[in-house]
Amino acid sequence: MKQILILLLTLSYLTSNSQGLEFFKILGNDSIMLYFNNAEIISSIQNSTSYRITKIDTTFFTLKGRTIDYFRNGKIKYQCNYSNGYLNGNVYSYFKNGNPKYIGNFKKSKRDSVWKYYYPNGGIEKLIVYNQNIPYFKEFYSKKGSPEFLNGNGKFKGKILINEQPVIYKISGDIVNGIQEGKWSFKNSTGATWTLRFENGIPLEETNYNSTIAGYEPLENVKLFKFVSNTINYVQRIAFSQFIKYKGSIKLTEIFIPDLENEINQTCQKNNLGDFFCILQFVLSTKNEVKNIECYSTNEIIKNNLITFLSENENFETLKPENIPIDCGLYIPILYQNGKIYIPEYTPTSGINTNYMNLIPEN
Repeated sequence: MKQILILLLTLSYLTSNSQGLEFFKILGNDSIMLYFNNAEIISSIQNSTSYRITKIDTTFFTLKGRTIDYFRNGKIKYQCNYSNGYLNGNVYSYFKNGNPKYIGNFKKSKRDSVWKYYYPNGGIEKLIVYNQNIPYFKEFYSKKGSPEFLNGNGKFKGKILINEQPVIYKISGDIVNGIQEGKWSFKNSTGATWTLRFENGIPLEETNYNSTIAGYEPLENVKLFKFVSNTINYVQRIAFSQFIKYKGSIKLTEIFIPDLENEINQTCQKNNLGDFFCILQFVLSTKNEVKNIECYSTNEIIKNNLITFLSENENFETLKPENIPIDCGLYIPILYQNGKIYIPEYTPTSGINTNYMNLIPEN
């Protein structure tokens, strides 16, 4: 069964101490708590707006079982279920005030059956019927509760996300027989505006519009394993030239990653290890000491080995913005599969690449 893999290394820091630099917390019963920022990307506690409690599927190296997201105040934000590497079953999303945001159902990570969407005041906004992720827009209501249309034909005006960027778009246009048709207008929160023409629900122009009328939902697309060049959670902007060093160099891809690969390879060969995954987090202190190491892994041998490798490593040098050393936190997912090691690419001089995805099996 072919699988797709793309991974991540993330850096975070604090100006005074190492508290708040954790990206995850290991709980009992094989559960894990992951911290998310407002784009639903894994981040440190200090930069998080919510957290997820879930388990890891060791077959597909993704999430499994009942999964619940919480706002920082402890209220439930999102509930779903993963099985066999897919989102399956009922899903519930909530506003901060506790009212439902939407209720729906998944089959193999595709929206299916009736989905109901709500306004923050508790009133229903729209009703969309999905068939294998293809939407039929059936009903639309105003904020005051009056129906705008009930038969899949009418004008729609609302707000959605259209991709993984946390930018809200105001969209408006005609719904004909349940799908987008004709000229639609788009305006994002930065003030940019444009139009698209639709035919049978498909945009005629080339565009990065990759959403349905219901919008993109980051919570449905959380990436445990992903690739993001130089993803940094920061309190204040730090120039890329001020990144942490390893053996005197900021080129972690060329210096640190080969050392890590070599350590993993030696351990695997010595112990004849099969496939495994792990996620690491650790803090590099102002004294250039590696501490607060935590590893969530499907293999106890590699877990203990990596903790030892990092705890005895004296080759790191912390960030020094304005020549003042600060604590740094790092998060690294690693997969060993079919004798090959997959670890993050880390390129401080490049831009952010958002083309990442979860590991999911092909049908």
